Amino acid sequence: TDIVSSIEQVIYFSPNNTTINKNASLLLKELAVELKKNANALVEISGHCAMSGTEEGREELSRERAYNIVAYLKQEGWEPVTEPVVRWYGGTQPVTSDEEEMYRNRRVEIRVIIP
Repeated sequence: TDIVSSIEQVIYFSPNNTTINKNASLLLKELAVELKKNANALVEISGHCAMSGTEEGREELSRERAYNIVAYLKQEGWEPVTEPVVRWYGGTQPVTSDEEEMYRNRRVEIRVIIP
């Protein structure tokens, strides 16, 4: 049988921001190295937001965050055989409602399946 490995990575963002910060950049550079070694990997990238603002605004923000991750990985030299599946959920899938933990909702989840 084929051995499948997977990588899961979560990238966090500042409020109302789509910029990839220094910490996220380091994680994405490492991920890009793995992706370049496995061009046939299947990648799913999901953008999420905290609960502030309008749902329309949250959708736009979560979409832009997700696509910024794709652009960053490609800028690092990733040339996928199969384009990644990109989804955005706005504020519909929060991981917490705790004010102190709100940063955890401002995220992009990356799932990689390596055949």
